[in-house]
Amino acid sequence: MVEPALAALCVPLSDADPCGPDLDLAGDTDYLNFLAQTEGMLPSSFFSTEDGRPFDRASVDLPRQVDAIARLWQRSRDLRLLVIRARLLILNRDLGGFALAIAAIAHWLDKFWDEVHPRADHGEFDARVAALSALDLPTVVFPLQYAPLCEGRRIGAVSYRAWMIAAGDVKPRPGEQKHPPAALTEAIADAPVEILSATRKHVALLRRSLARIREIFMMHGSAVGLDSVTALTEKLQAFIDPRAALEEGAAARAAEADGGSAPAMDSGPVAVGGSAPTSLAEAQQALAAIAGYYSCSEPSSPTLPLVRQAHQLIGKSFFEVMSILVPTQMDKAAFQIGADQFFELPIGKLSKLAEGTPSVHGDGQVGAESGRSVQYQVSSRAQAIALLEQVQRFFRLAEPSSPVPM
Repeated sequence: MVEPALAALCVPLSDADPCGPDLDLAGDTDYLNFLAQTEGMLPSSFFSTEDGRPFDRASVDLPRQVDAIARLWQRSRDLRLLVIRARLLILNRDLGGFALAIAAIAHWLDKFWDEVHPRADHGEFDARVAALSALDLPTVVFPLQYAPLCEGRRIGAVSYRAWMIAAGDVKPRPGEQKHPPAALTEAIADAPVEILSATRKHVALLRRSLARIREIFMMHGSAVGLDSVTALTEKLQAFIDPRAALEEGAAARAAEADGGSAPAMDSGPVAVGGSAPTSLAEAQQALAAIAGYYSCSEPSSPTLPLVRQAHQLIGKSFFEVMSILVPTQMDKAAFQIGADQFFELPIGKLSKLAEGTPSVHGDGQVGAESGRSVQYQVSSRAQAIALLEQVQRFFRLAEPSSPVPM
């Protein structure tokens, strides 16, 4: 079922003339003045040349400018109007509105390729490609990075930009804070279901629409580019909805493949990326696969040592974890017992008690609690992020006190 907001942007003007006149070609005064005014208020750079801060959306009445498009849209179905609408909305950090505008562009290209403006000029669509290329400008890509995805109780708005900073992909700009990656994943895990669901829906729509636009141009023997915004959208989906990113990626690869041979027989099922572990042994194997990917493909990523550390902590007792994470503080650490009056119980005094605790598996190692044998394969960052989320979710349910999700 098509959303009403999207359906409203996809209604032809009439059966005889679905797209109306080309106001640009006709030299329409209202149209040309609107374009000139809007282009004049759109920033040439998303970051301030004075202090390096992101564009201040409060400095321009963006909603009013978006509303002004409606009068022209009633007269002409012009992709240039939808592109401007998309640019204004994403500058206003409106991810949902941006996705709907891109989806509307895909619809008009798909259903009314020959009729929608700007039309072909002697068989060439240079004007159309030029209009859509504005969606790949830094003033679109950067705002998409900053678009809020959900709200964290402790860290505030969660955006893909925050993840890029946390992962070390970019340095924080003035006014930006660097959060631990675990704080961001925790905020996503704790976000209200309805908000997270809506965000994931917007991102999925955006990814499908961009892919459809590129596909339509290819079908007509042309190319539209949009490489930067497409790549960012794929990364954004891998961050906020890793399972959907995996499924869409697999579907795309399947659609591109002409055929393939059957997979080789193996000793157990192969879990690619987002298949959730159901035991400590599987969680350990999953982290090993993730570490293997980062070691081979992204050895400079700060994620690699953290994943290796988490892998090392699985199955360890509290005292072993303390000795690994803070070895120099073991002699000073103590439990404080009591309320108004309390006494300290040194952790070092208790550590020897753990030596006599019998192992569930008899050998002190993490055993295979489940009867199945799973082998994990991770071949992309999207798969790594998806599997990390599954491991984190497993420990939150199976062993809430474990430091592994941190």
